[in-house]
Amino acid sequence: MGELVWHEEDQRWAFPVELKVESKNHDLIPALSTWYFILDPRYPWGEIEICPAIDGGIKLTFHHQDRNDADDSKVPWRSGDICVRAPAFALDRLGNDSDPKGSPSRLLWYVERAVEWLARASDGTLVRPGDDFELPQWKARPATVGFVEDAEAFKVWASFSDHMGTAEIVQIAAGGPWVARRFASIQGATLIEPSWGRLVEGSKAVKSAGWLRLPSVPILPPYRAPAVWGDLAAAVDALGLRLDDLLQQVLKPLRDGEPHILLLGFPVPLRVGEEPSQMHWQPLQLPLLSSLKKLKNGFRANDAGFWSADKATVLAPRQKIDWMTGRNWSQAEISTRGRFSSALRTKRVLYLGAGAVGSAVSELLVRGGVTTGVLVDNDSVAAGNLVRHTLSLTDVGKSKVEAMALRLNGLNPHAKIEALSAHFPNLSESDSKKCLSCDLVLDCSGSDDVLHALADQEYADGTLFVTLAMGRGAGRFYMFHAWGKRFPVELFRDDISPWLVRDQEQFAHVEFPWEGVGCWHPVFPATPDQVWAYAAAAVRHLDNMAGLIGEPALKVIELSSNNLPQRVSTND
Repeated sequence: MGELVWHEEDQRWAFPVELKVESKNHDLIPALSTWYFILDPRYPWGEIEICPAIDGGIKLTFHHQDRNDADDSKVPWRSGDICVRAPAFALDRLGNDSDPKGSPSRLLWYVERAVEWLARASDGTLVRPGDDFELPQWKARPATVGFVEDAEAFKVWASFSDHMGTAEIVQIAAGGPWVARRFASIQGATLIEPSWGRLVEGSKAVKSAGWLRLPSVPILPPYRAPAVWGDLAAAVDALGLRLDDLLQQVLKPLRDGEPHILLLGFPVPLRVGEEPSQMHWQPLQLPLLSSLKKLKNGFRANDAGFWSADKATVLAPRQKIDWMTGRNWSQAEISTRGRFSSALRTKRVLYLGAGAVGSAVSELLVRGGVTTGVLVDNDSVAAGNLVRHTLSLTDVGKSKVEAMALRLNGLNPHAKIEALSAHFPNLSESDSKKCLSCDLVLDCSGSDDVLHALADQEYADGTLFVTLAMGRGAGRFYMFHAWGKRFPVELFRDDISPWLVRDQEQFAHVEFPWEGVGCWHPVFPATPDQVWAYAAAAVRHLDNMAGLIGEPALKVIELSSNNLPQRVSTND
């Protein structure tokens, strides 16, 4: 319906098209509608959007469509880009999407898919039973509120009749995400208090929030997220509740002159057509409410006056809602991109040594879901450590274990890594009990004294002992494991001694560099990629054997010419 035009404001090409479809419901989809195809300057590569025209385009929002607003007057199209690609399109080459990128026929492919989308929208089959459930697009800003919800918590919520209450939220760091740490009734009684890691539990940046629990997702049909307070009132009213009645109650405790967050909760299924199985919390930033600190002229300084003032101003029907991003941070949800076996994830790990190997291995384990443990070391961070260590310049001079525990607890909201700045095994009685409660002892100290100390201690229930060490010059890497109540130090020495002799012979004529001045600073070179390659091999080995019980074994690996680990020997 027009030429291909360059839109300077959007930095893309666009042209209008009229699409015809045999609509089964003209109230939803007219037989003829106008659309803009918006092309990346690199077409036939890059993204393609298909948005309704402001003049002649559809105004409703459907499934598989961005919220269809028309509030950008700089371009002649609405914001409701429709998704015409396969569900796995985010995987690009790895998905099952047949988008012919780079082909001259790509635009035709998109046109055909757009017509199919319109036909499905008209007969209500954009989503079908068994499809993955998706929330409407809230057009939320990036500010995030994390929460923990799963099937077990859903059962607990189902036992309560409360529709509203207060929540304790904490901020992880200045300008960082918020976390819902506790949900209470409107009277203040604790309803749900999820389990979190040390970083969340220890946060002092605490604020009060409100929450409302709805019976279903608040939408404007077909599938539009509310944009203004009037929209939200209509959506909630359609669910059999009155938003005004709920807000009047839930906002009372928040009238202190400070900014607050409101959480809207509703049950969601995993797939379309299934029963709901967990709660989702959709946060919004409340406007500054009327209070004794913030009175509006012409309104009384009481609850009724505060509510009337807000309804006439900041909560008026046409006022936009400041949606935030809500994310389920349950361990199962945040680890879907990759996690270790359950046998490894459930281990409580005693980390002995927080050097280069220890830092890399512990970081990989925590990222993979191994969230509980005790870290022991008595060294401090030096600038030279940073060549191979995971810490940074801001940690120089600090205790290695305290800096490492802070880092590890910041990698996973459920991480509970405790730091013991001490020389193992010279620990207090209470600290010794913490160590003896672990069911995986991971020695990365490279110290014979530590191994002899492990041989002297008894783990009443038995444990998995693993010692990891690089050979001279990082030429080889040694992984020894054994199950039992004590570490079999003599067996370990018998297994590793021949290899240590080889290391000494191989590097007998190599003069290792020195760090600093004096005679107590010898070091051997190992690049960070070598350390991380060995650490990755060690973690893979741990994951493979975590749930097994067998004879003690020493595995020896070395790096190939391209720095990839390869096994050279095993005695198991």
